[in-house]
Amino acid sequence: EVRSTERLWYLSRLTPYRTVEDKIDGVVLTFVDITNRKLFEEQLERQTIELKEQAEILSLAHVMILDHDRRIVLGNRGCEQLYG
Repeated sequence: EVRSTERLWYLSRLTPYRTVEDKIDGVVLTFVDITNRKLFEEQLERQTIELKEQAEILSLAHVMILDHDRRIVLGNRGCEQLYG
């Protein structure tokens, strides 16, 4: 993976060029634009870090979710420690 001066990302490959007689007679260099994939990966990494931070903060709180009949639907460890 290489980045251009225009900040675009490419997957580069260097393979031998073979003649009809199956002799190597040069090289073929190809570049495939992977900019969108790299941008998506970077965004996914930022979101993952953010979610981990939010999960850590949430684990410090006492959270209990009740349904309309006031039955516990979800409770985290902090809530369990507080109420048993």
